[in-house]
Amino acid sequence: MDRPAGRRHSVHEHLGSRNPSVGYVVDDLDRVAERATADGGRVVTRVESALLLRDPVGVNVEVYGTGAVEYEAHHMRLSVLDRERSMDWYANLGLTENPDAIVIPGTELFESDGEHTIVAESAMSGTDDRTYSLIFTQWSGGPPVGPSYSVHFHTGVFRFAVAVDDVQESYERLRDSGVSVNPPYTFGLPGTPITDGLTILFLRDPDGVLVELVQRPRSFFR
Repeated sequence: MDRPAGRRHSVHEHLGSRNPSVGYVVDDLDRVAERATADGGRVVTRVESALLLRDPVGVNVEVYGTGAVEYEAHHMRLSVLDRERSMDWYANLGLTENPDAIVIPGTELFESDGEHTIVAESAMSGTDDRTYSLIFTQWSGGPPVGPSYSVHFHTGVFRFAVAVDDVQESYERLRDSGVSVNPPYTFGLPGTPITDGLTILFLRDPDGVLVELVQRPRSFFR
């Protein structure tokens, strides 16, 4: 098996998918920290009710001790050049601001990298599911370094997907609203339960992060 390309970007303030944090809520921080270090990760920062972990390939993982009965995915954090611009763009995907998703400010978890510190962050969630969010983080100093990862097999987190009811409808709505977008693709998946394939719309956000809109109606998850 071929190895992934490159290494994760080494500074927090790298644009977009420099090394976005993925966030989870858990019931027991001590147990998570112990298991993470036993499996090759490490604890970067610990505050009263949260951890910043780094997995064996360098991806940041934020963990919040909220007393959740089950571990649940909570958010993805993206470093952005212009927070307002990013929020306007993601509003086209149906996301709205969700200040309640900021469990602990990122300034408490992320140590400064040289001259850069977090100066602002905002969260957005889907209107019908507020349990998962995107958190857009803006850093002090000069413009963030870039670009975001350019190949899908790069070490780290390269892209993320959003399920939609109808990809063609999403494509037409985005195109008509002025978002630069190419037509969707359908990928055949013979030999799998998804015999009719997957229809996916690929987008690049203002910072170059790859976003997939995948046709998966809500009925599929029920």
